[in-house]
Amino acid sequence: MSASESTDRRTITELRRMDRETARAELTVPEYERWDALHDRLDGAEQTRDEWADADETALDVTVHADDADLGTEVEVFGNDVLVRVDPESRGLRDRANALRDEFGDDGRDMDDLSETDTDRLAERLVDLYREIVVSWNGTRLEDMTPPERDTLFATVREKWGLRGLFLGLADIIAGVEADQADRFEAVDSFRGTKGRRGR
Repeated sequence: MSASESTDRRTITELRRMDRETARAELTVPEYERWDALHDRLDGAEQTRDEWADADETALDVTVHADDADLGTEVEVFGNDVLVRVDPESRGLRDRANALRDEFGDDGRDMDDLSETDTDRLAERLVDLYREIVVSWNGTRLEDMTPPERDTLFATVREKWGLRGLFLGLADIIAGVEADQADRFEAVDSFRGTKGRRGR
């Protein structure tokens, strides 16, 4: 390499900082070609990053704004309109269901035979399940309530319904969720059957 070529050769950092007008004025033809190729690659990389950012933002928007009414099930429980979401993959729901089973498995006792202490503990376990699956109560989302408001809601439910009412309400919720899921799967099966007949 000649002395003049060594003097004219700019570093990549220098080329990156140089705008097109400066590059045209100061660079030799070979160096300008290096500058042009470098900025083409940089522009392509920037466009790719922008596309990835747009894709991430779209995915986040879909997740955040997913409609609870579509993901959950609306059930009437003792005159209350309750929106619930029972997610079998929820760790919180599994933990609460397991705690209820471990402490109050089928030991043959009737609810009327439970001591006051056991009755209170069982009611609290059931209320924990309600806390986990209820999304909104009579049109008010639980996440929009303050913690004291949520505590008051479930304390009132516990007081007014009693232990037997908590069980019956939970049974109504489970029945409503199962019926809703059955309707949805029936619609899917019907669609698949129609597609199959068209295919044949």
